[in-house]
Order: sequence, then structure tokens, then C-alpha cells
Amino acid sequence: MTATSETTILALTPLLVDAKNTARILGISRRLLYLMQAARELGPSPVKIHRRRLWRVSELQRWTEAGCPSREIWGLMEQDAKKRRTV
Repeated sequence: MTATSETTILALTPLLVDAKNTARILGISRRLLYLMQAARELGPSPVKIHRRRLWRVSELQRWTEAGCPSREIWGLMEQDAKKRRTV
């Protein structure tokens, strides 16, 4: 194959995922995801883009690495981390 005829496959990792994929990443059902969100047990909040609610993959990873704290505790942890980054 010549350089001009080769096919380049670019694998993109999504930055934001919908509820179905958020639940899949966390290993839970969508129903449980929504229940956790309503009970404020799910730390990361979704961002709203047009009519869609999407979760940041990077935040989901940080949240699970922190032991899946409640939204209130997670918010405090994120504020503290943000302060440390700006100092």
C-alpha cells in the first residue's frame, strides 16, 4: 500500500456521554442512575447541551476513584481541587 491509499482510523474517546453510556460506565442501570441523581447520591451532575443531558467522562472517572461520594461531598472535593490548581 502506498501512503496515499492507506486508510487512517482515528479512535476518538468521547468527552461527554448520555445516560445510557453513563450507566454502562458505572455498571448500573439507567433507572438506578436516575434514582441516584434524584437522591443526590450521584456526585457528577450532567451538563445540558440543547435538550440533552450529558456527563463528563473525566469527572465520572475522578468520582469513582474518590469512592463515589454523595453530590454534596463531591462538590466540596471538586472545589478544593480547583483551589489547589489555581494556587
